[in-house]
Amino acid sequence: MNRVLAALLAGGAGLAVLCQTACLHSPNTRLYTLEPIAPSASAGVSGVRLQLRGTHVPPQFDRLEITATPRRGPLHTYAFAQWAAPLPELVQATLATDLARRLPAGRLVNSAAPTPADAAILSFDILSLEVDRGGAQAEVNWTLSRPGQAAVSRQASLVAPAQGRGPEADARAISRLLALAADHIVQSLPAA
Repeated sequence: MNRVLAALLAGGAGLAVLCQTACLHSPNTRLYTLEPIAPSASAGVSGVRLQLRGTHVPPQFDRLEITATPRRGPLHTYAFAQWAAPLPELVQATLATDLARRLPAGRLVNSAAPTPADAAILSFDILSLEVDRGGAQAEVNWTLSRPGQAAVSRQASLVAPAQGRGPEADARAISRLLALAADHIVQSLPAA
């Protein structure tokens, strides 16, 4: 009986060492974010005060794991690669910074601030998004609501060519799409 107990203890100790070794060698989860991109042209001339309220992403991307969507085949999530915050929050923060860099100073109102009476409300929706192999394409829609005026919606097809592979390249591609969206939004704004 002592031999059986000794064998079980030795086996259990070996299993514990194996589990510890496996845990020590598993990769760490890497966190990714989106980065604002400086405009290639000078700031917009819009006199409209703007407040970004609400951004939406397709449901398959509203998760912590970074998701690739190949044109053929199923969705793919990268092992050990996650967004540093929920993707809709990252999209809103990045787009807001991109817009602030493209508009004259003081034209973008902080989204957490009370809405000024003269500010137009901007909502932004990513209708469809394909991200694969470091490139991305999207259909986006934005709606501008101004006090006393009918809301105006616009849509654009955006493409960010592949530049590398993997979750970091995919995050950069989405960042480039948001910069392109900011360019389109600023160009579509009324003068006052």
